[in-house]
Amino acid sequence: MSNNTLATVNGISYERGSNNLNDIVPNLTINIAGTTNSNMKPLKGMITTSKGVDNSGTILQGLSTAYNDVISLYNTLVKNPTTTTAGGNFAYRKSQLGFIDDFKQKISQGFVYGDNNIMSFSQVGLVLQGDGTTKFDSLKFANASAADLQSKLASGAKVGFQSTTNNLQVSIANALKQQGSIELQTISTKTEINTLKNKQSQLIDRLAVVENNYTMRYSKLNTLLFNLNNTSNSLTSSLTALTNMNASK
Repeated sequence: MSNNTLATVNGISYERGSNNLNDIVPNLTINIAGTTNSNMKPLKGMITTSKGVDNSGTILQGLSTAYNDVISLYNTLVKNPTTTTAGGNFAYRKSQLGFIDDFKQKISQGFVYGDNNIMSFSQVGLVLQGDGTTKFDSLKFANASAADLQSKLASGAKVGFQSTTNNLQVSIANALKQQGSIELQTISTKTEINTLKNKQSQLIDRLAVVENNYTMRYSKLNTLLFNLNNTSNSLTSSLTALTNMNASK
């Protein structure tokens, strides 16, 4: 005997393995709480839905804050050094943060909703500023809200959408996943650091050998100079004695 849930919605019959039907009406989960009545007849009910509280403004402001945090961190990492402050960790290796450029580009493309309708973030109140950050424009947001922004976003907004394999969500996932661009760059950098450490160790060993060699040569040279000085003193004494002997004749 099957324990599947049988339901008819808008004249169409569905059978599911759970009493939570979340793939029939977009963005709506129907929870079947009963089975049949006492006469073993299927239960019938009328389900009506309405829009929830519009929190699109909060979401957009949160997006603006998160985006600005990313841009601020990026600018810190790639800032050029000056005579008074040190440069960023990636001041000379900006290409390793190329995924940030892709992130900014996809944000600038806006989002797709409904049947591939395109809307920029500026139209809904998320305005790009001259320094690369964003600012929430309440007036533009109010105008977009009056034009039913909530329904547009509820239809499924996709940011920077070019295709199912080329959009912001996929780009971020590819950057953060295991063996993604960030991890691969991290592994590459660690390998480079280890290589430099090995070279440093080899140079230190070579320096020690050279230092020992020069120390040994200096020691021999110092001994030679000591012997030459003694010889010089001896010759001076002999010449002095010889001079005195000739003078006494």
